[in-house]
Amino acid sequence: MIPRFYLRPSKNLKGLRQLLIIYSNSDNYYKVNAGIPRITEKQWDQANSRIVDHSDAAKLTLLIQKNMLTMETIVNNYKWNNNGNYPSIEHVRTEYEKPHEETIKMESLEKEKELDKSNDILYNYDIFLNEKMTKNRAPAHYKLLGDNLNEFLKGQKLLVQDIDKQFLKDFLNFYIAKKKLARKKLTDKPFDNKTINRRIKFFKTFLRWMEIDKERDVNPAYKNFETDLVETEKKIIFLDDKEFKKTVRLKSILHFQRNLNMCETFI
Repeated sequence: MIPRFYLRPSKNLKGLRQLLIIYSNSDNYYKVNAGIPRITEKQWDQANSRIVDHSDAAKLTLLIQKNMLTMETIVNNYKWNNNGNYPSIEHVRTEYEKPHEETIKMESLEKEKELDKSNDILYNYDIFLNEKMTKNRAPAHYKLLGDNLNEFLKGQKLLVQDIDKQFLKDFLNFYIAKKKLARKKLTDKPFDNKTINRRIKFFKTFLRWMEIDKERDVNPAYKNFETDLVETEKKIIFLDDKEFKKTVRLKSILHFQRNLNMCETFI
């Protein structure tokens, strides 16, 4: 009659099982979800009634223990007020299924996580890239764009609702900075305006995919965003001292020759 945890033997397609809290009275049982998402068998420490080998192990363990405490309190309070008799299944069910703050918080947290995941830019870009690769039309620039996004964000989470005109400007400035580094030969990867325009164009293609294929609310500012970078750039030639002197000398000779021709014209 003491409430206990029970990990269901049946698994879903991902090999995950449901953790329950069970209260029994005579031959009747009251089974209720312990209040956490499904887990694997290895993630359940039966001896210590805790979650292990999970990124949120401490948080989940605390939650199931609080839910168990709620169940035990219902049983003990009834025994205290009824000469040590155990409560009926119906009594425990009625009391336990009243809204519990922690359970509601956990359910809300899981919904928020799923919503964040569906709007997470990097998570969705991986899906977008895999679709491109599956259809055999994923140019190298798409893969490099993914690397650039990770480099630009530096581990920060980016949601689709964060993409506005200012973000696009900042992302463009990130590329311009990379171009300057390339010109100073601080990187072995060439970067020019044509490359930048192409990457921004591909990013806009991804945002359009998010908006149309994934039906996400994307800020329409991206549609009219332009880099204003001219793709035909002046080629900069660096001369050493010897080449520079030769160029100056040649320029002087040409200048002298032009003056001489003008003199001959007037003679």
